Amino acid sequence: MLFSAVPSVIGWLLIIFATSSSDLYVSRFLSGVGMGMYISITPMYLGEISPAKIRGYLGSMMTVDLKLGILIEFVIGPFLSVRNLALISLAAPCLFVVTFVWLPESPYYFLRCDAKQKAINSLVQLRGKKDVYEEADTIEQSVKADLANKAGLRELLFVRRNRRALTTLMCLLILQQLSGTQALLQYAQIIFDKMGNNLEGKYLTMIMGAMQLVFTIVCMIFNDFTGRKLLLMISLIGLSTLPLTMAGELFSMNVKALGNMIGMVTLSISAFAVTNLYLIISESAGVHTPFWIFTACSFAGAIFTFFYVPETKGRTLEQIQRELIIHDVQKRRNQILGICSIRENKLNSLKISRTIELYISRFISGLALGIITMSTPMYVSEISPADIRGNLGSILAVAGKLGILIEFTIGPFLSVRNLALVSLVGPCLFLVTFIWLPESPYHLMRCNTKQKAINSLVQLRGKEDVYKEADSIEQFVKDDLANKAGFRELLFIPGNRKALITLLCLALVQQLSGSQAVMQYAQIIFDQMNGNLEGKYLTMILGFMQLVCAIVSMFITDCSGRKSWLMISTFGSACSTAMVATYFHLQHYHVDTSNIMWLPAIGVILYRIMFSLGLGVLPFIMGGELFPMNVKALGIMIGIMTINITAFIVESLYLIVSESAGTHTPFWIFTMCSLAGTLFAIFYVPETKGRTLEQIQKKLQGSSKQEELKHKTLSRVNLPLTNI
Repeated sequence: MLFSAVPSVIGWLLIIFATSSSDLYVSRFLSGVGMGMYISITPMYLGEISPAKIRGYLGSMMTVDLKLGILIEFVIGPFLSVRNLALISLAAPCLFVVTFVWLPESPYYFLRCDAKQKAINSLVQLRGKKDVYEEADTIEQSVKADLANKAGLRELLFVRRNRRALTTLMCLLILQQLSGTQALLQYAQIIFDKMGNNLEGKYLTMIMGAMQLVFTIVCMIFNDFTGRKLLLMISLIGLSTLPLTMAGELFSMNVKALGNMIGMVTLSISAFAVTNLYLIISESAGVHTPFWIFTACSFAGAIFTFFYVPETKGRTLEQIQRELIIHDVQKRRNQILGICSIRENKLNSLKISRTIELYISRFISGLALGIITMSTPMYVSEISPADIRGNLGSILAVAGKLGILIEFTIGPFLSVRNLALVSLVGPCLFLVTFIWLPESPYHLMRCNTKQKAINSLVQLRGKEDVYKEADSIEQFVKDDLANKAGFRELLFIPGNRKALITLLCLALVQQLSGSQAVMQYAQIIFDQMNGNLEGKYLTMILGFMQLVCAIVSMFITDCSGRKSWLMISTFGSACSTAMVATYFHLQHYHVDTSNIMWLPAIGVILYRIMFSLGLGVLPFIMGGELFPMNVKALGIMIGIMTINITAFIVESLYLIVSESAGTHTPFWIFTMCSLAGTLFAIFYVPETKGRTLEQIQKKLQGSSKQEELKHKTLSRVNLPLTNI
């Protein structure tokens, strides 16, 4: 921390004696280096020297100092030359060096260096008492436990508690900047001048500086009284102060420096991006546009805080680490969060006046759909009885197809604003009805709340006699929680690996069969037929047919089994796309196709029928069935990412390939991929119909062990004679 003052002192001296613009650039660079060092190290130091009950107060002191410095610059800056302002500002780092040199080193640092007596002396000086041996022993145990773990980027990203701490810090720092803090500070006087008030902007800026200093002090006082989480949710009082306070609290010793460094880099990049983009957006799209963006980001921050940020008030650093280890996010909350995002997207669509607002709306919609698509299969599979899990799992696809049909039917006749108004009904209706449903009994068992799980089962099953099922779920969850959860367990445990391969391949086949391309360009394909019926009406028929088939699929999924319907669906999709490919192939080579103009329409509609019967529904159902509890969220997340990335690639390449090589070419590719999917379904996909989640796991683990045993047996049989 002392070294951080050196670049600042040199920077201010360069400004004082500057003779050219290059001196100012060098000065600004050195000041940035000093500030980066100070902001990275100070939260760590304060977090390690502070008692748990006043760590919030002390952690806020850094932000109070920064706000005080800003206020001084705001008040005296307009009335002084650059040289004189730099001369006064030089006093601060000099005062810091003179006072801070007498403070002791962190006791955590001394124990890390195996200097326990120095750590005890440091604690005596910091606590003002000599009875510090119990605290010293606790810190020593914590440091030893942390030093037993490796320290590096891998541990930061792949150890769950470290990854959650990093995610929390980075998101809070990004939200801090995306709420507009740097833009408001940098351009405060310009914003005030645009208001056209009688009071000059520079005086309003002084008032703003004074107010933010006052509320930072208020935050410092209330920080350890109300808790970090509450202040963050109601912030303006907390968002400035608390991310830096929590930076010193969240990380374990072995990755604290690396985590804080990444956090500060994130803070600096976000601040740089927001500061530069503010003027560009406000000039091109109006001053109101960036402020709407700041508003949306602040709302997102409140939701993120409520669902994800841990409370650290009054806890020692060791207790905070223990809480990070056991945290688990509720799937039902994720679904509500996702639907809230969709509702926000629809509201944005209603008031769109510029292209950038449309982009923001589309981004929020995609984010929400990703949350729902990932959470819903998990939730539905965990609340459903085995005999109707396929039926209920198909509801997601039916709802999706119903939404598509509504958009296809009314979309061509409504404006974007009116269509968004109609579409807003869907997420609002979902929110009103879904909020009354219970949490998954598996999740409640995972949180060690058996009675709540029993109550959930009673509500879901409509009967009181659920104790046998509750005991079975409890045992299943205990067995899963005994296993670690991470990429290693997902990839190297045979049963989990088979589940992941199954889901990824089904996701790839689903998109490479042409699903998104056919949906996105259905009207263009129909228009290329030169038929008598307009493409938009054929698109409506297409939407209606796929909704009917999705409903049919919902009823037959638990009748005939997943595997047989996957085989029928993929083979039927291959035949359908082959029909379309044949028509456009003949058309490409100028063969008379007037007698078979109906062929592509039949092919596309038949494709959507066959696709909806299995391939469009079953990957989502099986995603919720195949994985054990400890890796389910990770496995489904990877599956959904694969679907989205593949869909994006297929949609992007479809037009490029069809324009350069003919419309028939992508459809022949879709045909080959569907046939490959048929073979994969026959030889690899496990049957899950009518089995409980526990039975599915036993089958996956059992079949994987049999394959390994078979492989070892074959290896022994094929040994060379010299080894016999």
